[in-house]
Amino acid sequence: MNCYEFLPDEELLYATAPSHIADRVMDEKQDTLLLGGFEDGNLISYAVFSHPLKTGREVWLDYLYTAESCRENGVATELLTFAEEYLGKMNITDILVRVLTEPDTAKEYHHFFSTRKYIPLSLTGRCMLYKYKDMLDPGAFQLLEKKKALLPPVVHYGDVDKKLLSRLPIRIEEEDKELSFFLVLKGELYGMASASLLDSNTVCIKEIWLNDDARKKGLFLPMLHAVTEEAKNLLSEDMWLCLYLKDEAAYHGLGQMFNPPEQEYLVQEYVKCLFKRS
Repeated sequence: MNCYEFLPDEELLYATAPSHIADRVMDEKQDTLLLGGFEDGNLISYAVFSHPLKTGREVWLDYLYTAESCRENGVATELLTFAEEYLGKMNITDILVRVLTEPDTAKEYHHFFSTRKYIPLSLTGRCMLYKYKDMLDPGAFQLLEKKKALLPPVVHYGDVDKKLLSRLPIRIEEEDKELSFFLVLKGELYGMASASLLDSNTVCIKEIWLNDDARKKGLFLPMLHAVTEEAKNLLSEDMWLCLYLKDEAAYHGLGQMFNPPEQEYLVQEYVKCLFKRS
């Protein structure tokens, strides 16, 4: 198999990759890299990488695809090996991977990456996929509304002091700016939610951060509901909501307030260090 960088094929991407991945590759404003494996002139495997931000030298492996007829033959491993050498020459230090797996396939994915010397960063997260109008448990609605009254006013990205943002423990990307919002109380950052559109009708809430006072007041769930309301106003009540939960406490807390999700995945994160740290 021969491997090298190639230009994106819109028809192929939308036939094989999730729509938000295909959209990112085809968007000229997004900085992505497409590496492919070819056999007899035919593309049999490809990998999509997000190029590093200006402040770092890491890339995300967004998607890895192998033609069904070529699976279980080491094709993906060969392409990953080529990618590591290719990116290493570009002075990339780390490849980061986030995989969403069904619970019954989690061990399979873990085996794939761990045996290729990718270091597991997290195996306990969850990704919940909800239909918004079916999300909220009616029995919890009144309690949630009372908690929402404790939230400071919402400040949108264009109105927040950028000096406050520089102290955030999480990173906000360009595509997050329209939906992400902030809670500011007496000039101090109280909390924020990072959200972006995956496609025309799906919102992804990637992270919610609260300061100590907000956490003590139990404002995670009302803030989650507030940002979904913002998204609903932008889209519709028929939208889908994708939510990342990093720990078991958030997962069980969500289960007390909301109906079961339409789909649930485990979030598995890995890193491959291309250069040894001194």
